[in-house]
Amino acid sequence: DPFDPKNIVNGRAWSADFMLANPITHPRFTWIRKYSNDALGDLYGSVGPFDLFIHDSDHGVECQTYEYEAAWLMVRSGGIIASDDVTWGQHNAWHDFIKRHGFDGDKTVGAAHYIVKP
Repeated sequence: DPFDPKNIVNGRAWSADFMLANPITHPRFTWIRKYSNDALGDLYGSVGPFDLFIHDSDHGVECQTYEYEAAWLMVRSGGIIASDDVTWGQHNAWHDFIKRHGFDGDKTVGAAHYIVKP
């Protein structure tokens, strides 16, 4: 189970969010005060392929579609692309994304949907 805490030994987390309501204070967490479309390319350029990408920001179709496609390019093979609340916004951005990339379905943990990138 990729979400089992015992499988997470170390690592870092970044959040690209222009208006993070409650910034986390942790030595392995970095808040990037930018919108994802302004932050992801630079972050990828500095840290390399991501192990895990979670969308949980603007649930508009444009933002979700951008973030999913960026994640597809930036997440390593075997990494996870996840999205919270995929039904918000009354559109099918998540389901369209997974179909475009050859998935017949996804997995869930609570309200989050995820795929493992081949």
